[in-house]
Amino acid sequence: MRQKKIPSCKPQEILLDIEERKFMRGNKAEQKYISILKKMDGNKRVKIGAELYEMARKIVLSSIKNKYPGISEEQLNKMLKERMQQ
Repeated sequence: MRQKKIPSCKPQEILLDIEERKFMRGNKAEQKYISILKKMDGNKRVKIGAELYEMARKIVLSSIKNKYPGISEEQLNKMLKERMQQ
Protein backbone atom coordinates (compact mmCIF):
# COMPACT_ATOMS: atom_id res chain seq x y z
CA MET A 1 0.00 0.00 0.00
CA ARG A 2 1.37 3.40 -1.01
CA GLN A 3 1.70 5.84 1.85
CA LYS A 4 0.35 9.36 1.42
CA LYS A 5 2.75 12.24 1.77
CA ILE A 6 2.16 14.16 4.99
CA PRO A 7 1.59 17.85 4.21
CA SER A 8 3.94 20.56 5.44
CA CYS A 9 3.17 22.67 8.50
CA LYS A 10 1.40 25.44 6.59
CA PRO A 11 -2.29 25.45 7.63
CA GLN A 12 -3.47 26.30 4.15
CA GLU A 13 -1.71 23.19 2.82
CA ILE A 14 -3.39 20.94 5.37
CA LEU A 15 -6.87 22.03 4.46
CA LEU A 16 -8.47 19.84 1.87
CA ASP A 17 -8.62 21.35 -1.59
CA ILE A 18 -11.95 22.81 -2.69
CA GLU A 19 -12.88 19.94 -4.98
CA GLU A 20 -12.26 17.36 -2.26
CA ARG A 21 -14.30 19.34 0.26
CA LYS A 22 -17.27 19.54 -2.11
CA PHE A 23 -17.70 15.79 -1.85
CA MET A 24 -17.02 15.44 1.85
CA ARG A 25 -19.71 16.45 4.27
CA GLY A 26 -19.52 17.11 7.99
CA ASN A 27 -18.13 14.12 9.79
CA LYS A 28 -16.16 12.73 6.84
CA ALA A 29 -14.21 15.96 6.40
CA GLU A 30 -13.51 16.14 10.11
CA GLN A 31 -12.31 12.52 10.18
CA LYS A 32 -9.99 13.19 7.22
CA TYR A 33 -8.54 16.28 8.92
CA ILE A 34 -8.00 14.38 12.18
CA SER A 35 -6.31 11.49 10.39
CA ILE A 36 -3.90 13.94 8.73
CA LEU A 37 -3.11 15.54 12.08
CA LYS A 38 -2.55 12.16 13.76
CA LYS A 39 0.17 11.33 11.24
CA MET A 40 2.17 14.40 12.25
CA ASP A 41 4.52 14.65 15.18
CA GLY A 42 3.56 16.79 18.17
CA ASN A 43 5.80 19.70 17.22
CA LYS A 44 4.12 20.07 13.84
CA ARG A 45 0.65 19.95 15.40
CA VAL A 46 1.62 22.62 17.93
CA LYS A 47 3.05 24.81 15.17
CA ILE A 48 -0.13 24.41 13.10
CA GLY A 49 -2.27 25.27 16.12
CA ALA A 50 -0.25 28.42 16.75
CA GLU A 51 -0.49 29.45 13.08
CA LEU A 52 -4.25 28.86 13.02
CA TYR A 53 -4.66 30.90 16.23
CA GLU A 54 -2.64 33.77 14.74
CA MET A 55 -4.71 33.67 11.54
CA ALA A 56 -7.94 33.76 13.56
CA ARG A 57 -6.58 36.64 15.65
CA LYS A 58 -5.79 38.68 12.51
CA ILE A 59 -9.26 38.00 11.09
CA VAL A 60 -10.94 39.10 14.32
CA LEU A 61 -8.78 42.25 14.51
CA SER A 62 -9.67 43.13 10.94
CA SER A 63 -13.36 42.53 11.60
CA ILE A 64 -13.36 44.79 14.67
CA LYS A 65 -11.45 47.56 12.85
CA ASN A 66 -13.89 47.42 9.93
CA LYS A 67 -16.89 47.58 12.23
CA TYR A 68 -15.44 50.32 14.46
CA PRO A 69 -13.14 52.56 12.41
CA GLY A 70 -11.07 54.85 14.61
CA ILE A 71 -11.30 52.51 17.62
CA SER A 72 -8.63 53.12 20.26
CA GLU A 73 -5.86 50.57 20.69
CA GLU A 74 -7.02 49.92 24.26
CA GLN A 75 -10.63 49.28 23.23
CA LEU A 76 -9.47 47.19 20.25
CA ASN A 77 -7.41 44.93 22.51
CA LYS A 78 -10.30 44.62 24.97
CA MET A 79 -12.73 43.59 22.23
CA LEU A 80 -10.17 41.22 20.72
CA LYS A 81 -9.69 39.50 24.07
CA GLU A 82 -13.46 39.16 24.56
CA ARG A 83 -14.01 37.72 21.07
CA MET A 84 -11.09 35.29 21.28
CA GLN A 85 -12.35 33.92 24.62
CA GLN A 86 -15.81 33.03 23.28
